[in-house]
Amino acid sequence: LTANYTYSHSLTDDIGFYGVSNIYSGQYYQQNAYDMNAEWGPAGMDTRHNISVTGVYDLPFGRGKMFGSGWNYPVNALIGGWRLSGAQVYYSGFPVTVSSPANYSSAVYGFTGAARPNQNLPLHAQHRSINSYYGTQVQGTSCGPNQSNGTCVFSQQPNDAFGDVRPGSLRAPSFQNIDMSVAKTFVVWHEHRFDFRGDFFNAFNIADYAPPDSGMTDSNFGQITGTVNGNRSIQLSLKYAF
Repeated sequence: LTANYTYSHSLTDDIGFYGVSNIYSGQYYQQNAYDMNAEWGPAGMDTRHNISVTGVYDLPFGRGKMFGSGWNYPVNALIGGWRLSGAQVYYSGFPVTVSSPANYSSAVYGFTGAARPNQNLPLHAQHRSINSYYGTQVQGTSCGPNQSNGTCVFSQQPNDAFGDVRPGSLRAPSFQNIDMSVAKTFVVWHEHRFDFRGDFFNAFNIADYAPPDSGMTDSNFGQITGTVNGNRSIQLSLKYAF
């Protein structure tokens, strides 16, 4: 059994022109290229917690094992000598940057590449679900520029300033995958044998969700509409060696 845990934190003030590969929750440009301090935040590939576990276990059944050491050949050939192995990967969610209509950015720069809102209240994710991953507190409570009604967590980028929300201030869902396999060798005669193996990819059919919509004025802001992994799949193989 081998297990590894990594705690890490990656920060940047420039996510890069093309964003981060396969992570569609960032912005390609700085909101204000003349204020790089305001762009400081988690890098697009920042994952705080990473865990990986791999293991191989010879089941203690069959001749020479803890259980069934006296089994006859047919029983031992069928039940004894099985091997179980698996690999598990987990990492915490990637950063998500909240975007806003470019009310001030478009006036200053003439383009809407990256605009962020103001944050009026702390975000407490209550009643979280795939339809409201950041909680129902932000659902349908968007305020316009230079507005705050006491209930809006975010208000649009002001008409006379850049938004104060930092890049990567929210997080996407975490990722977890578990693969497993079973294997056994069936001895036929001398060096002749059959090697059987069954592989179970995403063995527990875990659904790993894509990042939620990050546009604060979108009707589906905070909603998750996809997954980033495949369904469980099974592969069986039989090899004859001689």
